[in-house]
Amino acid sequence: MAHLITSDPGVFNARSYDYLVIGGGTAGLALASRLAQDEGIKVGVLEAGNYHQGNPLIDIPGHFGSLVGNDEFDWKFETVPQEGLGGRKLPWPRGKVLGGTSALNFLVWNRAAKEDYDAWEKLGNPGWNWESLLPFFKKSETLTLPSQSHQDKHHSSVDPVFHGTSGPVSTSFSPWYAATHSFWRDTLQILGIKKNPSALNGSNTGSWTTIQSVDPVTATRSYSVTAYLGHNPQRSAEIEQPNLVILTGAQAQRILIERSGQGTLRATGAEYLHKSGVFTIEAGLEVLVAAGTIQSPQLLELSGIGSHEVLTKAGVEVKYENESVGRNLQDHLMTEITYELEPGIQTPEDLAEDPASKEAAEKLYLEEKDGIYRSTPSSMAYVPLKDLITGRKLSDLYEQIAAAEIPGLLPTQKELLLENLKHGSVGHVEFILHHGNSSAFVGERGKRYATIHQIQQYPFSRGQIHIRSPHASDKPAIDPAYYTPARLPRPASSEAGSFTPDLDIITAGTIFAAKIPLQPPLNSIIARRVFPPEEGEGAPGSEEDWRRFIRDTTVTDWHPVGTCAMLPERDGGVVNPKLQVYGVAGLRVADASIIPLHISSHLQATVYAIAEKAAAIIREDRLGQGRD
Repeated sequence: MAHLITSDPGVFNARSYDYLVIGGGTAGLALASRLAQDEGIKVGVLEAGNYHQGNPLIDIPGHFGSLVGNDEFDWKFETVPQEGLGGRKLPWPRGKVLGGTSALNFLVWNRAAKEDYDAWEKLGNPGWNWESLLPFFKKSETLTLPSQSHQDKHHSSVDPVFHGTSGPVSTSFSPWYAATHSFWRDTLQILGIKKNPSALNGSNTGSWTTIQSVDPVTATRSYSVTAYLGHNPQRSAEIEQPNLVILTGAQAQRILIERSGQGTLRATGAEYLHKSGVFTIEAGLEVLVAAGTIQSPQLLELSGIGSHEVLTKAGVEVKYENESVGRNLQDHLMTEITYELEPGIQTPEDLAEDPASKEAAEKLYLEEKDGIYRSTPSSMAYVPLKDLITGRKLSDLYEQIAAAEIPGLLPTQKELLLENLKHGSVGHVEFILHHGNSSAFVGERGKRYATIHQIQQYPFSRGQIHIRSPHASDKPAIDPAYYTPARLPRPASSEAGSFTPDLDIITAGTIFAAKIPLQPPLNSIIARRVFPPEEGEGAPGSEEDWRRFIRDTTVTDWHPVGTCAMLPERDGGVVNPKLQVYGVAGLRVADASIIPLHISSHLQATVYAIAEKAAAIIREDRLGQGRD
């Protein structure tokens, strides 16, 4: 596969393409490169961000999160004011760079429970289940197995049967862990949370050490650019026969859709914006949208596919009406509790405050590929709700949810979520222990902190993303509808009541998390809780106090999915199991937006698997139709 990266529309438009991929991010580059491996197939990619080869803030693992909020690298989306959060808006960073969010994320490499992927098939998507996705998880990955001494010291065991050995994305365990990590699993075990020796085999409950998307040879981030294009992608326009061409700095404005004499619609290309003007480019076979959960529905709506009301209000001609475009939005909500550590424990604050520590850490990383700059979030656990809420309280919650009307939640989705609650074999809340300060607490200079993050995995709230105007440069309105109340049936003698399932679940997780640092051996390095404080003003005492703290401080773990849902069209679907957009031939979506029901996992590995499977489906369709 010969590939070319260019920022010149003239170079890009001088070539013809069989497939046009919109979005050069996590899914887009994986999909494009796989399709371009077929002899004679030409693939073009439009990417709005720029190419930043060798940028240390991307490449060095320990710099994770440092580009969030950076105008050059981040779209800097934000939600509309959220009633459930007291009117607060939350930032929604997304990668505006070649490689997309895979260049900005926290390098976590994990998978959801088998039941999560099987649920996709139960929702009406034959062939989308754990067994069918596992080959594509493995195809995307090359895992470097940890040594026996590493396993013994850091609890880094895996079952190699479930991991890839020749895929593009390099994955590995860190050689360096903070002091907090060495106590994590033993402490949780005292609270009844078992150790999981192989958390990527379809059951991720329990505590474990996570894998990083890091190349252990170079000690650098392995993301969609380096993984699928290589460490030195060609940028010269002198390449004679590139079959994969990527145009950076080019934002798709709309998909070109033609109507045949019989009235059928077909995607034929795209119009895109570049600093040098407005251009169009055609696709001989298909247009493939991989712009992510926010911008994939935005682009469909800008192209006339969506709700009649939304499109008309925005001034866009309706070409195919589908009320579900932009709906079914689901996200992982997160709370944080921060603790002051005993003196002498190294954390990222050392690098910011102490030049000598920073210099020593840089030297260790450059010379030995070790130390804190190799460190990313690694102390993790997924815990079923039955381990957080017990007895009658859990059964009452189940019965309330079963009886309630939850806005936007499909009956089939509700049934599967209730099944998860009933059987209790999946992780409803994720816990991460991070050796550093939280996003909400301002620490004191000279002190060191650790933070426990609690993330709800199966939200009941359903939001939406819609365009506000006919221009791609105008950011869409993002309304996740966090903490949406559910309405209970009206009893004969009273008004209908309401409760908030998501708030109930995350409250249980947060109260549980507050117990973790009180247990040995972790309590040996914890000085005190500082956010929320242990005592005095702002210190939560009752469960209602915790709920107020949570509403005031909840943030997002930035895992939005579902806005171009893979479901039957009658049930709220935008794409079918072949990822084809309903009503428009030659148009597919392949990214996290197609996920119909959220999963207990960070999204990176799953999005790569979706892209790998999408490439196989598209190839099979092309060969089946004799278009070789």
